[in-house]
Order: sequence, then structure tokens, then C-alpha cells
Amino acid sequence: MMLPKIKLDKISKILPVIGIITFGLIIYYIGIEKIAYNFTIIPLEYYVLSFLLFIPGLLLSALAWQYICKKHKMDFSLFYLVKILLISTFYGILTPGGIGNHIRIFVFV
Repeated sequence: MMLPKIKLDKISKILPVIGIITFGLIIYYIGIEKIAYNFTIIPLEYYVLSFLLFIPGLLLSALAWQYICKKHKMDFSLFYLVKILLISTFYGILTPGGIGNHIRIFVFV
């Protein structure tokens, strides 16, 4: 029995919508006041530290992707790969289960 082919472009367009709806429901049920309060009680040093750790991690991921791309005879700049990783991270945050992180596949296909 053959499974029907699923159009990946349709899936990539609907996943962020599902993620935004889920995110909206979470905010609605928890309450924006509680969420804002929890962000205000976190010391500023933790935000700075997380940002300082995020940048090297992002650059290392981009370098790893650049290495993989070069092995497959694809030439992408580091800046372009950082941009793609940021976009896929954004989609990963919006979609349930981080499925949106795999949106970068569509760039290389």
C-alpha cells in the first residue's frame, strides 16, 4: 500500500500557524501578567550571560553547517548560514516540539 505524497511546502506553511495558536493559548491560560512578572524577577546578569553564550553557540553551529556544506560541494557564506539558523530557531520556538528547527532543510533542497 502506497502512502500519499505530502507536500512539504504546505507543511512548512501550516506549522508556524499551529505554533502561534499554541503559543497564544498558553499565554491566554497562564496570563500575560504572570509571564511578565516572572521575566522581571530574573536578574539582568542572567539575560546578559545567556546572550553571551548564545552568540558563540550560534557561530559554532553555523561553522559546523558550513563544513558539512563544503563537504557536499555547496558554498554558503557564514553570514548566510547564521541567518538560516536564526530563522530556523525562530520557527522552532513557534512550532510544537521544535519541528520548525528543520525548516532549514528547505533552504538546501
